[in-house]
Amino acid sequence: LYHSARKRAALQRAFVKYLELKAERGLNADPLELQDEANKFVGSKVLVNWHNAIGLEGVAYPYKAFRVEQYSGKQARPWEWKAYQCRARRADVVISTPFNGNERAKLLESIILRQLDLAQLTNLGLINSVFPLDGRDKIESTIPGHLGEPSLLHERWGMIDGSNIIRKVMHFIQGIFHPVPLEEAKDYYGERIAFYFALVELICWWLIIPGLTGIAVMTAHKLMPYDPRVEKAPRLRVGLDLMYATLIAVWSTVLQERWKRRQIGLALLWGQRGINKVEEPRPRFFGIQRRSPVTYEDGELHYPTRERLKSQILSLCVLCGLAGLEYQGTIYTGKLRGAWIENDWPFHERAQQGTALLEDLQMTVCSKLGYFLAWKLNERENLRTGTEYINGLIAKVVAHELWNRFHLYFYVAFLKANREGCVITDAEGTQNLVPPEEMYGRMCQEEVSTQVTMVLCVEFAKNALELIKPLVKTHFSNWFRPAPEVIAVDEARGVARMAHFCQDSMEKPEYGASLEVDGTFGDYLELMILLGHFTLFPLVFPLAPTMGFILLLVELRVDGFKLFELVRRPLPRSAEDIGNWFYVIMAISWTSMFTNVGLVVFTLGAFDEYFGDLPRWVYFVFLAGVLSLFKVFLQIVVPDVPHCVTIAEEHSDHVRAQIDKTYAEDVPHVQEKVHLAALDLTVDDANTGQWRDPAEFGISTTRIRKRLQAIRKRRKKKAHAAAAAAFVAGAGSGAAAANTVV
Repeated sequence: LYHSARKRAALQRAFVKYLELKAERGLNADPLELQDEANKFVGSKVLVNWHNAIGLEGVAYPYKAFRVEQYSGKQARPWEWKAYQCRARRADVVISTPFNGNERAKLLESIILRQLDLAQLTNLGLINSVFPLDGRDKIESTIPGHLGEPSLLHERWGMIDGSNIIRKVMHFIQGIFHPVPLEEAKDYYGERIAFYFALVELICWWLIIPGLTGIAVMTAHKLMPYDPRVEKAPRLRVGLDLMYATLIAVWSTVLQERWKRRQIGLALLWGQRGINKVEEPRPRFFGIQRRSPVTYEDGELHYPTRERLKSQILSLCVLCGLAGLEYQGTIYTGKLRGAWIENDWPFHERAQQGTALLEDLQMTVCSKLGYFLAWKLNERENLRTGTEYINGLIAKVVAHELWNRFHLYFYVAFLKANREGCVITDAEGTQNLVPPEEMYGRMCQEEVSTQVTMVLCVEFAKNALELIKPLVKTHFSNWFRPAPEVIAVDEARGVARMAHFCQDSMEKPEYGASLEVDGTFGDYLELMILLGHFTLFPLVFPLAPTMGFILLLVELRVDGFKLFELVRRPLPRSAEDIGNWFYVIMAISWTSMFTNVGLVVFTLGAFDEYFGDLPRWVYFVFLAGVLSLFKVFLQIVVPDVPHCVTIAEEHSDHVRAQIDKTYAEDVPHVQEKVHLAALDLTVDDANTGQWRDPAEFGISTTRIRKRLQAIRKRRKKKAHAAAAAAFVAGAGSGAAAANTVV
């Protein structure tokens, strides 16, 4: 690999050092740590492991189905499995386990589901919510040799203890620039949540190139303004606009292909490639019982396809009707803008900004209404499985939301000039409504730029408010929530009973709306809208990618903080990829290509002066065709599955085959029988049970004492309110008695 003699010599010295460290510390030493020490010894990263050498970003461990008889017992082979360390109930006792926190929660849930249908009980209202309590691995590392050290999750996403607000703010800001702890997030919260953070991180850092280019293009727009109706566009600005539009179209395509390959690589590293997920019908799914045409078993629920088709047609009609109302609202707002300026109404110089705020208000109201209607219509379709339900909800909500957010830009950029004319500012700074016949085939460049800039700034401001919303909501909900009757805390020793930790988790909001729709749905939807702002119309507001980079950088930190500190721990969920959200990214990528080409050709008129006298549609078809061929070529040439993933999968198959061949004999495992009579189902009092260390539930002793002080304040407030109410009642009765005496 190294053609330089110096590099080869350094590699030899590093490898010798690695062997010396291996001999010194034994076979139980972590090879990656020894590799890092050997590289530091020679002062260069010349020694890499096999996984990095073939192009993987991490170690791809072989995965196989776990069998308890192969892990414990007389003939067990525990060395075959990766080990995690965790503390027992006694903090000085260390347990080695093949399961991380994510897998332990999944195992516990599967054991419960063998006996109870939690989804059905929740649907019937018999269960309020289902969630795992936090564990010690939330705040402590489980890596062998690093037990007791703070976990990377706690360092990157957690908040430091204490009351110094300045230190907390500085700690939060410093965490913005740290990489996302993907592996730790996967091990604790599950693969589905980890995939979301991986996607946001990829988009965020990939926005640097269009962000820097956007700053240059925005500077050119400010230094070289022109009226496209009567002035010739500066050659440099035309070149920059054409380059920027092409860059955005190419960037979105490369981003799509890069993520497609990266999510496959992450699925390999996380053992999610080819997972078989057998789904049961949803608890709310109903139908008629019939004999299964596949297994010939009786009792299968069947819902006629024709009935579901009727509901789907109804969904289409309702959402299209709402889209039509939104379009009419946009037209009337445009007419209001023109009348405001033409009639010189008060503040007419701010008419464009005012109507842009009105449009944003319409978007917000219609967004809430569309989400509610999509939810109800999706329920009406009676989809069979959870995956079908989520995919149907994605299709409805995303289609409406993208239309709701971006149809305004399409209308102003491509249609308004020929229907109503455009608002244009003259050399003296006066705004005028120019009729369609005086536009000479030009589009409303200034107007769409103002609308996009204003609405985008408002949207970014709303997203910034979303960052502090969880903090404010948690603070006020804790302030007005009644204090628990039993505290179950020993403040002197810094310990508490189980009831206290359960109450602490119950007071936090859920991460998501239900067991079917978790918190990643809303996070993905917000990300798709932001991606649309970055890619669909950046040419009229070139700073959109720059603002997006800053916003997503902060969003990563806030989403991690919210998940770690403010919400209940969600049930971990396996995932091989991001599901249908990838097709949303693909749709936005293709749409952005056509919108940016349309802006260059029709709105900015870049081809009118320097590329001949052909009709505009010819340039549009040519440029869109070239970019389309590039997208298709890239999708064909770049394989979906990276070559390194193929090699790693073949290697894993080889390792599994060698292990199974060496230990072909199955070890019998005898399951212990449990009698129902031995189960104690009584509910204990809240202030009973053993005292537990807060660290067992991912909480520090300082947090326990701080929560205890907050509960006492709430109790004191309740006592004062009760005393005031008693005083008012007493005064009222005294006045009544006085009136009686008189």
